[in-house]
Amino acid sequence: MKCNTPLQIAMLALVFAPGGGVQAQERTPFPPFTGERVYVAGVSGSFDSVKPVIERLEKGSGQTYYVAIVNSFGKGSGAALEYVSALEREWRRQAEAKKLKLDGERSVIVAIALGDHRIAMQTGARLREKLGLRGQVLDRDLIEKKFIPLAKRNDYSQAITALLEGVDAWVREHERTAVAKTQAPPVPAPPPASRSLPSLPSGDSRVAFPPLEPQRVSHYVSPVRLGLGLGGAFLAAGVLVAFVIKRARGRAQGKLSTLMKGYRARSVEVMDRLDHLKDQLKLLPASDPDFKAPIAGETLKLYRSLEERLAKLWDQWLAAMDALEQGKKLADQAGTAFDSEALKKVEAIVDTARAFDPIDEGAAACQADYERLDQAHEAARAVAARVDEAVPRIARAIESLRALGYASTRFQGEAGELGVELGRLKGVLTPDPIGARTHFDALVALVRGVLERVERAVAIHAEAGEARNALGTLRKQVEEHRAHGLALGEDGGDPDGFLGEADEHLRLVKSALEEGDASAADRELAGARTMISRAGETIEEVKKAKAFCLIEQAARKAESDRLRGLLPAAETSLKRLSDEFAQASWGAVAQNLAQARGLAGCFDTVAGEARAAADAQRYLAARRKLEELGRRQEQAAGLLGAIDQRLAELVQAREDVQASHADLERHVAEAAALFQANVGRIGPVAEDALARAEHDRGEIETLLRAARPDWPRVRALIQTAGEEASIAADGAQGDLAAYAQLESELAQARARAGEVRGRLMSRSEDRLAANQHFEAAEAVLDQVGAAMGEPRGEQARMLEAVRGAAQDLERAEQLFREDLRLAAQAQQEIDVAARAIRKARSFVSMGVGVDCSAADAELSIAMQQFSAQEYEAAVEHAGSAIQLVRSAHNTAVQQAMWRQMQQDAEARRWQSRSGWNGAPGVDPGAFAIGAAAAILNQISQSGSAAPAQPPSIPAPPPMPTMPDPGAGAGSWTPDGGQGSW
Repeated sequence: MKCNTPLQIAMLALVFAPGGGVQAQERTPFPPFTGERVYVAGVSGSFDSVKPVIERLEKGSGQTYYVAIVNSFGKGSGAALEYVSALEREWRRQAEAKKLKLDGERSVIVAIALGDHRIAMQTGARLREKLGLRGQVLDRDLIEKKFIPLAKRNDYSQAITALLEGVDAWVREHERTAVAKTQAPPVPAPPPASRSLPSLPSGDSRVAFPPLEPQRVSHYVSPVRLGLGLGGAFLAAGVLVAFVIKRARGRAQGKLSTLMKGYRARSVEVMDRLDHLKDQLKLLPASDPDFKAPIAGETLKLYRSLEERLAKLWDQWLAAMDALEQGKKLADQAGTAFDSEALKKVEAIVDTARAFDPIDEGAAACQADYERLDQAHEAARAVAARVDEAVPRIARAIESLRALGYASTRFQGEAGELGVELGRLKGVLTPDPIGARTHFDALVALVRGVLERVERAVAIHAEAGEARNALGTLRKQVEEHRAHGLALGEDGGDPDGFLGEADEHLRLVKSALEEGDASAADRELAGARTMISRAGETIEEVKKAKAFCLIEQAARKAESDRLRGLLPAAETSLKRLSDEFAQASWGAVAQNLAQARGLAGCFDTVAGEARAAADAQRYLAARRKLEELGRRQEQAAGLLGAIDQRLAELVQAREDVQASHADLERHVAEAAALFQANVGRIGPVAEDALARAEHDRGEIETLLRAARPDWPRVRALIQTAGEEASIAADGAQGDLAAYAQLESELAQARARAGEVRGRLMSRSEDRLAANQHFEAAEAVLDQVGAAMGEPRGEQARMLEAVRGAAQDLERAEQLFREDLRLAAQAQQEIDVAARAIRKARSFVSMGVGVDCSAADAELSIAMQQFSAQEYEAAVEHAGSAIQLVRSAHNTAVQQAMWRQMQQDAEARRWQSRSGWNGAPGVDPGAFAIGAAAAILNQISQSGSAAPAQPPSIPAPPPMPTMPDPGAGAGSWTPDGGQGSW
């Protein structure tokens, strides 16, 4: 795992549970730093089991562990490292502000995102830099092995525990290795290698000779020279091999010597530890003032066990030293560096050195047991003090029970036994503190149990008194109710049974306290409270039932009379349903009247039973009867009401049909007329809706012809048919509107096509592209015009086709105008080139004329391209002709000027040879300047006919110069890309 910064040391994204991946979420805010070791934010669950683990690990090491369990690290592949780094910085800032401690050298911060299924770790500077606890170590050795297997099973607490314990074990192991390295003597440096030979790697017996360069040799070598050469070569090889063997042996011996020194230092360290332990154990009985008597019991057993274990460890140390000496002797006797026995000797020495590790571990265990022996008396006395504190409390609690009238024989006996046992243990504490400590721990549990039972017995006595008072109050209430006429004697309404059971429970409470059984007394007290509560509830239920009967008897009688009065009206309604409406529309209420009459026949019977029960003061039974009567009356009322409700619904359905049927007929007829008037212009969707509406209308007519129509069915069909007719009408209107739009845009497109056709016919410069667009548009317009008779609802498609044709027409005209512009430009360029060539041919000076052959060729090509309507190419070739004729004209001018200057020079030379000084006042230089001016004037006049601003005149090529040594030249690669310098 790669670290982005020195502080960010490890991060692993993992999937805890089997299944898919995990989607990124919003980053959980940092939990505030309080100095605690475990923080939970944004997730549920308890991680309290991790806290004692951290406490245990920190007591035995110098590390501090912090765990943050959150929901999400946020989005991005690097979110975990960013989160743990930012968390560490924020916690450090908060720690400084709150004056809390956060170790930056040996801290370990673990951040876990349960929602992301990712983990990130960050360690302090010392763990990271000195021990190498970073990156791949965290990933490979700790997270993957310790955390992931348990996290995949969603056992997060155990996964965190395993990870922290793994970190602690790793740090301990590597700190021991680091200490051993610092105590080992330095390894002597190997002797410097010869300059004539290549250096040899440590432990490698092979010689790496440098490769030989091929040399040219003659074909003939004398035998003498050949023999001498071979002999010298063998001699050099022998010397070289001897040197290599000697050097390898020296290195091996040096390595063994270094190893032996380290092993001896390790042996001395272990020996000192064993000697120190033996001395401490031997002096313990005499040096510890608490051992005033000879050691005995469990303490003596542990003491002798320590002696035996130390003796065995000493024997192991001696055996390891003997093996080490034997290995050293064998190593000193090694014959050659290539002897296989040398490797065996090294392995034997390494195995011997490893024997010191279990000896050291055994010494550490002995040290822990020795410290236990050394602190045994203090630990035992501390537990005894806890027992001493509890015994007086037991005595005071027993005295309180005795004052309340209880013999407390059992508690007194237990207290006496505890006192005897306490005295016995104090007697053996001095010779056997470890054994006494074990019994003291058991005695503490016994004392705690006795104390809790005695104190609970005192409390139960007080609570039982409160229960007796409540029972007496309840008995008085029962007597008062009966004195005022409330019998309270019916089944389920008599509280006497509960009161009697409460008395029995309270009696048993007292007996249990007499016997010292607080648990039994507690159970009986709970039973007494339950019976008292049920007795009070029974009295209240009887009182409520009496009040209910007084109110409900009259109400139930009035309801019975009202329901009997509704029976004739229900019979009339049922007959009307039978006479006017179809059986299927009201069959669900056909039996309601008979059922209501059956219920009404039982009203008086149930009411009489309720009245008789109330007169006998059986109010609970009377209430049940009245409640039964109420349920029957409610059922009968529902049956009769359903008949009237169904009649009202059917009458309303009939009225709705009569009011809406005519509207439906009109609506369907209007839609059909619209379709008839526009045959072929309306699409299949609207036609299908009209067909559905007409089908429903036919079914409605069939139902209305019945003697007793099913009005709800007819009403539903009218609603469905009306909706289908509306859909058909709206669809038809949409199709007709699209048809009108199609007609309008088709007419506009045809008119536009006529205009474009006229322009194309009027000029010949138009090219293929413009004509293709025009022809395509015209073909589409013809097809649409032919299909306009019966579009069958495809107006939208045809309209889009017309609009596409309009775009083709606009494109055709655009291309036509572009063709005209390019043709005019090409014609203009050709004319300019022709004039330039004619003017150039007219120039003759000093016998020099202009060569226009190349320009004539370019002009000829331009005219051919123009005829072929290749206007862009014609412009290009005409411009090239202009440039060629100008270049030829410039060359002719320069040659004419050179000829003139040469003639002037010859004239001056002739004058000089003949001795003529010229005419008085005539300057030969002025004469030459005048001649040159005449030539330039002729040139300017011959070139005045050329256009003042030609389309494109490139600058004349520069005169060739010598290349600059410090400059570079670019090159072109075969594929046409520009090369590099």
